[in-house]
Amino acid sequence: MKGLFWLLRTLLFIPQPRITKDEALEIARQECERRGWGWRNPHVTEELKTWLIWTMGGMRPSPFVAVNQQTGEVVRSGCPSR
Repeated sequence: MKGLFWLLRTLLFIPQPRITKDEALEIARQECERRGWGWRNPHVTEELKTWLIWTMGGMRPSPFVAVNQQTGEVVRSGCPSR
């Protein structure tokens, strides 16, 4: 899947990520602390322009944080109700 995103970004003139997966995890952890959400077994999904981090990987729905791959900015987050 990583190769597919690399190819799509190249074809669509979207820059490759500046923020690594590990950096995005740290940004998401800080956002969860700020909001008072739990942080256990996070699951990271690469999207075309963002990293999507589910904060409690074994549970759905769980709080999530989307981090911009270029700036490290939290572009959306939420805590879906059950």
